Amino acid sequence: MIKKLKKLLNKKNLKIIWFVYAAFSLALVLYLLNYVTGNKLDSISDKYILSSWDVSINDTYYQNAKLDSLHFQTVSDGDYIEMKTYLPTELDIDSPAIYIPIHQCVVRAYLDDEEFFEYGAKRYADNRPVGNGYQIITLPDNYSDKELKVTFEVTENNIFSTLDNIWISDWKDAYRFVIIENRIPFLLGSFLIVFGIIVAILLIFVITNTSSYMDILLLSLFSVCMGLWTISYNNILEIFSVQLHTIALIENVSLLIAPLLILAYMSLYIKQQNNKVIKNIYNILVISQLLMTIGIITLHAVNIAHIYEMITMHYIFFILHIIFFSYVLHKSSKYDKKNKIVYNAAIIFFLISVVYDLFAYIFHRYTGYRLLDLTGVSAIGIITFISVLILDLYHDVTLKKMEQQEKELLIKRAYTDDLTQINNRRFCSEYMDKLQSAKSEKYTIISLDVNNLKQINDTYGHSKGDILIKKAANLISRAFNQTGIVGRMGGDEFIVILPINDKHKIDTLIISFKNILDEANLNTDDMHISIAYGYATSNDVEENNVETVYKLADIRMYEHKKSIKKKMYKVS
Repeated sequence: MIKKLKKLLNKKNLKIIWFVYAAFSLALVLYLLNYVTGNKLDSISDKYILSSWDVSINDTYYQNAKLDSLHFQTVSDGDYIEMKTYLPTELDIDSPAIYIPIHQCVVRAYLDDEEFFEYGAKRYADNRPVGNGYQIITLPDNYSDKELKVTFEVTENNIFSTLDNIWISDWKDAYRFVIIENRIPFLLGSFLIVFGIIVAILLIFVITNTSSYMDILLLSLFSVCMGLWTISYNNILEIFSVQLHTIALIENVSLLIAPLLILAYMSLYIKQQNNKVIKNIYNILVISQLLMTIGIITLHAVNIAHIYEMITMHYIFFILHIIFFSYVLHKSSKYDKKNKIVYNAAIIFFLISVVYDLFAYIFHRYTGYRLLDLTGVSAIGIITFISVLILDLYHDVTLKKMEQQEKELLIKRAYTDDLTQINNRRFCSEYMDKLQSAKSEKYTIISLDVNNLKQINDTYGHSKGDILIKKAANLISRAFNQTGIVGRMGGDEFIVILPINDKHKIDTLIISFKNILDEANLNTDDMHISIAYGYATSNDVEENNVETVYKLADIRMYEHKKSIKKKMYKVS
């Protein structure tokens, strides 16, 4: 049983378990929030839908029509819609407000031919976009049984082919209806924005030092864009008193920027591809998207053509980006068969959810029909998608870190002395070659040699000699390691390379080394350590040659070694 449990909880399965747990947790939280906010419907006033209208669209007339089931040819700039109905007898509502949908139209509302509301006329006269959303207007006190007339003067081309319901509710509950009916996209869109902003802020400080996290920054900015699009598309920004034309601009600009972020992120995967066709398609998409984004924004800014007239083409192009990106992700996956099933399932879900929302928008705009009564689908897919990509990044970073650690370990082994764990002869030789190549004029080389090693090896054995070598290496490192390079050249020979040539500073370091050596001998009863040394600076030779400086330091070391032996001989 324990063996089975260990097998189940291996690293590969833990990733799948974690992903399933995270997805289940998110679904549970959304369900609970949906349930809690949905129950609030019982605590707010009723919504009275004005269901029967006489509608004329240009020269076409519809009698007793229901707005949500009325479909017509897509209207364009200059088209005129007039709708009439009779308001009910006074409703049991304290402050009645009428909820009028607006889709790039100049809107006017009348009670018995007396205008009580107008929106968008000045902006339209100035050739500026009017915007999308809803206007909530307080009804005049004497509205009962009067004829309500609402007119729409269309200001853009190919805007809509159906009408949304107009309804009445208590003013204090009007925005609560907006939140509750769009609670899923509100929660998901807000999550995407908050998540993206927090991650982006944290990463901005990191990326100033390294570009390793640029991919996560791109994901966080993509999250912000799609979150803004979600809450704008579902008219949620209105609860923050944002103007309709600003909401429409946020909606469309965020969807213009999002593909560029996806393409920038995609470049990380394109580099891994050996397929020229994929790379060529990617280059075409990047150039086309850049030209399209710059062109649309420029035309809108100079007021030649508004974004809303050109955005359908961009929606179609964005769908192509998502399909291509999903394919590239699938081809670039490094997971094994078991993990790849989860990875591909998440990509497919992301693909279907985003394409559904984009296609549903286009379909509804030109046909007036809704595919399914679903909201916030793309946001769920994007959250899933970002979670999978973060897992993918974690997988790549972990793999790269392991490879880097293995590489560093191999390098360390290649340049580290096995016995003393300081730099070996190869490292010191290459370091001196670099000094020579750099033509450095400020350096000093100290040559050191441990005395009496042969006697200790012959008397006590090589294991004792190894202990002496390690102690000598430790003392030399203590004295010089923070100032320069310390290494073992082989046997009992050591070297120190310092990036200075000031003899006063070097003599100070030598005195410090001698003090460390004397202190070690005072505290050791069993083994006296004696080290001969000699140094030479780059100024001590006529031609700045590192090898010559080292040989001079070696000669001076042997002179010091002879003087130590003479003293020992005299003492004996």
